[in-house]
Amino acid sequence: MTLRISIGMATGGTGKTTTSGNLGLIAAERYGSTEKVLVVDTDTQGQVVAWQRAACEAGGGWPLTLTWLNSRLSNELDRQQRARELDMVVIDTSNNAFRLVIDAFVAADVVVVPVQPTTMDLDRMAATLEALELAQAKNPSLQWGALISRYDTRSRDAQDAREALEGAGLPVFSTQIPSLKRIAHSFGASTCTDPDLYGALLDEITQGAWA
Repeated sequence: MTLRISIGMATGGTGKTTTSGNLGLIAAERYGSTEKVLVVDTDTQGQVVAWQRAACEAGGGWPLTLTWLNSRLSNELDRQQRARELDMVVIDTSNNAFRLVIDAFVAADVVVVPVQPTTMDLDRMAATLEALELAQAKNPSLQWGALISRYDTRSRDAQDAREALEGAGLPVFSTQIPSLKRIAHSFGASTCTDPDLYGALLDEITQGAWA
């Protein structure tokens, strides 16, 4: 059965595309083929497609990529799965096209919500929770978790954010993605820039260990 993962948060700069790309790459490494993983770009800025192009121009490989800026994403993914026998689909979302975000959430089995441990990001969780609630009305089996990302390892910010999210009764992945140079420079890479961290996140997702 194909696992569908959407990456979404109602603000920019949280690492959505970085998470999408690295999850797609680590999944392709795990499954032994870029043909078994599809990364869907629903971001109007087309950042995943640009990443794939840069990786291929540098001579590297990349998972299959699909641009989809229309409704009925679930129907298209069903068609892709029948045609390609996919193991995993990773869906990168935009933060400025609410309808497309909800559609991407509805199409998923799991939503990963990258959130920086800042007051603004925690405040913007409200809009993301609204989108998740609307999606779960159409897809009651949808699960999700917050992914603390882009934090300074020298501060308590990540711990404080985790306590705030968990204190509000929200699910949070154990894996955290710190602000590291190699991850920040992921764009254009043809291999996962931190296999340990993104491998741990993939394990949590596939095992449902955080929910």
